[in-house]
Amino acid sequence: MKNSGCSKPRISATAKFTKWPFTFGIIACLTIAGFGETKSSWGSDEKKQQKEPPPILTENPELSAKPSKLALKQKIAALEKEEMKLIQELMRDFPNSDEALVLIAELYRRHGNSIEAVKYWEKALQVNPKRFDVYRAIGIVVLEKGQHEKAVTAWKKALEINPDIRGLRNNLAQALQGLGKHTEAIVELENEIKISPRPTLSHYLLGRTYLQLKEYDKAKKHYEKVVELQPSHIQAYYGLARVYTKLKQPNKAREYLSIFKKMKARVAEFTKGRDKAKFSITVAPIALAAMAIGAEELYRARGDLQRAEELLKRAETLNPKNTICLERLASLYQMSNRIPEALSQFEKIRKLQPKDPFCYLNIGILSNQLQRFADAESAFQKVIELAPKKSFGYRHLSRLYLRSNSRLAEARKLAEEAVRLEATADNYFVLSWACDLNGDTASALAAIEQAIKLEPENPKYKQIYEQFKKKN
Repeated sequence: MKNSGCSKPRISATAKFTKWPFTFGIIACLTIAGFGETKSSWGSDEKKQQKEPPPILTENPELSAKPSKLALKQKIAALEKEEMKLIQELMRDFPNSDEALVLIAELYRRHGNSIEAVKYWEKALQVNPKRFDVYRAIGIVVLEKGQHEKAVTAWKKALEINPDIRGLRNNLAQALQGLGKHTEAIVELENEIKISPRPTLSHYLLGRTYLQLKEYDKAKKHYEKVVELQPSHIQAYYGLARVYTKLKQPNKAREYLSIFKKMKARVAEFTKGRDKAKFSITVAPIALAAMAIGAEELYRARGDLQRAEELLKRAETLNPKNTICLERLASLYQMSNRIPEALSQFEKIRKLQPKDPFCYLNIGILSNQLQRFADAESAFQKVIELAPKKSFGYRHLSRLYLRSNSRLAEARKLAEEAVRLEATADNYFVLSWACDLNGDTASALAAIEQAIKLEPENPKYKQIYEQFKKKN
């Protein structure tokens, strides 16, 4: 099998850029508090104030040494105006997209207008009734309004769609507790513990529930589990102080109460004097960047790559440390064959995540495309160092040597290690290639036969197999 006879693997933007998948939930995770401190064009559930905000910013706001509160509020208002402009664009271009509707709802929610948020979530459910994330979001909003029954209904619907949602049973249990349904709440929390790798909140809620039910030994057990899982959980120490008081163990009660008071004092000291305006101007660009990334997905999906690139560049300006943005820009550049620019994005990611093997993998692939073989070799070696029990680093480094017809004995060893770690068709293909170039036709034939067994419809493997048969 000649080197030229082995087709080079194509780098798929979809296949190679899956390390940081974007979800619209990222916006929901952003801190809401930062946006509640300034007057907003988004309005609120209370009386709205109409104000004409300053012009849209074109660059990431940079704070002076001592910015005034007025200047900070003006910058926040400018970012909010930019958000509103993007929302109007989404409403115009994607009126029937559940993704766009959810994105719009999250923005209204974050700006305190839950009425509008629910309206758009409900529109999204009309388009796609299987959006469990929407039911989850609606449940949070209605519970904040004290509507426990509606929250229970929403969250049960979400779990009906996806029973494996982690954390949602904690929410459901709290709503059930609000209705006095403690037995049902306990069942939900115990089920959450079964699926959660670190169920700290579930144990805390169980401790609180059993305390209310005056089952103090059970409450103590769960509070102690919380402290074991998360020693910094302040409320668990307070719960233990209450439990030991009820168990008539005053010394233990005082011990845990003392810990609680010390931790609470440290938190108060940490938050003392926090400038809410400065906090908001820190959060606002991050939120707008996340929104721009969400909008980019929509424009990319319909083929408007120019608008997608504009949104990603804006997001990068707003939040240069957002690796989702950098990765998506890289994939966009690759789709348009702008390989040096794609590589540049992964170099930025490498500085932010120096221990991520997938980042080095992409650097190696792109460097190889640019015929920067030394850089590619170094990157693939780093992949092996960071992920020694995964096969992709060994496979790509082996393939690099085979393409350049160099270090063939080492290429075979690398391919053999890849197969040992993961017996995939692609790994057997590379091993076949390596055996052939090392003059071992019998092993090459055996390896390609294994590749065909794993992927019997692969035309490339069949072609190589027929070439071997003709030789023999």
